[in-house]
Amino acid sequence: MKKRINNYRIFFILGILILIPIVVSSAPKTTIYFFYSPSCPYCQDMKFFLSSYKDKNQNLEIFELSITQESSVILYSALAKVYSVEGADDFPVPIVFIGDKYFLGSSELVKTQLKNELSHCARIGCPSPLEKTLVEDNQLKKSGGISLPPNSLIIFGSFVFVILVIWFIVEFIKQAKNK
Repeated sequence: MKKRINNYRIFFILGILILIPIVVSSAPKTTIYFFYSPSCPYCQDMKFFLSSYKDKNQNLEIFELSITQESSVILYSALAKVYSVEGADDFPVPIVFIGDKYFLGSSELVKTQLKNELSHCARIGCPSPLEKTLVEDNQLKKSGGISLPPNSLIIFGSFVFVILVIWFIVEFIKQAKNK
């Protein structure tokens, strides 16, 4: 009997351990697209700024794309058109697309505005810039698996946890009746 109750405790703890990462991963994820040129010193400055910010925020996903690659140019053009970037035909860099905004250059003012937008997106979440376009670039997909929105993960994790709790209660009642 004592061994059986210890088994139930183990399943209960496992249920909680399954739920914790799902709840933690439900924090809003912020996706940004950073376009640069390898020969641009301002781009290197922005790259350093973004990497230092990413070190402090695990829910930040940065796609660094060089405008020297054709697939990046296609995506750049699509985003620039949707975001109404002035002078986009000349491919000005560095440029960062985040949520509904874009930031061009690497001045302190741009960095301050970008930092404010990153903080805003970290609190409430921002749509991926790709959601504003119809572009599907297979090179940007990180995995071939099914991508579930965070709310679906919470619901699934909660469902698994509830099933484990119900199972635990039913087994406990069965044991109490057999006593």
